[in-house]
Amino acid sequence: MLYSLPVYSVGDIIDTWVYRQGIQNFQFSLATAVGLFKGLIGLVDCCCRNRLARRFVGTGLY
Repeated sequence: MLYSLPVYSVGDIIDTWVYRQGIQNFQFSLATAVGLFKGLIGLVDCCCRNRLARRFVGTGLY
């Protein structure tokens, strides 16, 4: 209820922006590209943090 048009500029996150672009504005290719890029950044972040955890703590996620 608090997330409406007047607060998009300050309350928007990548997931809701991708939803609006893909579903509401029919820009499927842009939404797909942004979603894949977000997933790639998350994968790289997870791998880097796992490597740092193994270096400093001695154990990691995998």
